[in-house]
Order: sequence, then C-alpha cells, then structure tokens
Amino acid sequence: MTSKQFTEFQIREIVLEIVGDLAPNETIGEDTDIFESGIANSLLALQIINRLESSFYFEVDEEDLERENFATINGMIRFVLGKVPQTCAMTA
Repeated sequence: MTSKQFTEFQIREIVLEIVGDLAPNETIGEDTDIFESGIANSLLALQIINRLESSFYFEVDEEDLERENFATINGMIRFVLGKVPQTCAMTA
C-alpha cells in the first residue's frame, strides 16, 4: 500500500467523518463506546475498519483486532496514529 503522512488533526477529522458517514443518525462523543451504547455491531465495525484502511493506506492485521482500537473515536484515532507516518505538525 502507498505510504502517506497525516497530521494528528487530519487523522481526527477523517475518523470523525468516517464514523459520521457510517452512523449518520447518531451523536457520538469521542469517548462513547459505540458497542456498549448499541450504535455499532460487527458489520459496522467491519465497515469502519475498511474505511480506515482505505483512508489511511494501511492494512489492519489480525493482532490489531482489539476492542480498544475500535470501540471509541479516540481509540480509533490512537490506533491510526500508531499505524501511519505523521508529519511534524501534530496539531492544527
């Protein structure tokens, strides 16, 4: 896959857009557990993973499939931050 650099701000904005697109009728706080709150099921989780992979040009490995990586928006942001190269400008 192609490597591309992102700022932390860009990562946050893209993750928020992905979750908003896939759950458009939900108001989701950045620390809201989307599984415990009933917003997400396994199908939505797979859709989120697919969009993260295509948006950030990486593959989610089997060992990455940990609940904490995908249960909250902040968890997804932390996960992506650990997977993609980042530019020096970490904030907007």
